Amino acid sequence: STRASIAMGQGDMDKAERILGNCISLLCVLSVVLTTVFLVFRTPMLNAFGASPSTFGYANSYLVIYVSGTIFVQVALGLNSFINAQGYAKTGMMTVVIGAVINIVLDPIFIFAFKRGVAGAALATILSQAVSAAWVFGFLLSKRSILKIRLKNLRLSWKILGPILALGLSPFIMQSTESLVTVPDVTKLGVNEAKNILTNAGLNPKISGIADGDKAGQVVSVKQEPAAGEKVSQGTVVTVEFVHTDVD
Repeated sequence: STRASIAMGQGDMDKAERILGNCISLLCVLSVVLTTVFLVFRTPMLNAFGASPSTFGYANSYLVIYVSGTIFVQVALGLNSFINAQGYAKTGMMTVVIGAVINIVLDPIFIFAFKRGVAGAALATILSQAVSAAWVFGFLLSKRSILKIRLKNLRLSWKILGPILALGLSPFIMQSTESLVTVPDVTKLGVNEAKNILTNAGLNPKISGIADGDKAGQVVSVKQEPAAGEKVSQGTVVTVEFVHTDVD
């Protein structure tokens, strides 16, 4: 949307609309790629984030449903900035408000009334994002929108995508590396070192068991919580509970 804003400022509406069209196509392509990757590699990903045998089923159910709605999230977040770029800040704000309110309303309905549990929470999330995506498209296809969605502009062009990708590369790398540090390999570190890494990553780790014997003080494994009846025995399991904290 930044490139579109620049083009609009230069009075080149045709270029701005080509940028919008290319971004729509790119978001759709990325959604398919991300959905495929996350579904195929969901098991190692969940294990890396600390899913234990007792929580894996819940996490897997949520992830499968949520990832299936990636296209709605991408459209709602990615194209909403084009609404703001046209000066319709209130309309752009409503995109977020609509999704949040619908999610709040649907959560208890799917979780408790329909007894869907974690899967219900995921369904509520993607349905709310689908409504937000429909709201965004509804505006961009309306007469109020300065930028119009035209079929001819949906064809991907490297001349258009190049500057867009170049502008977004830096924040992408920063956010990606920040995300990666939340999955550190702490199994070869001592408890204090592991705790410091997790704390610096925005987590508040609580060590609930320390191995004895030859591996005393060493993190042997990391899990969100122990399975039912599981105990910490000599040289076996060190459990780290992940508690998210607000980070600026």
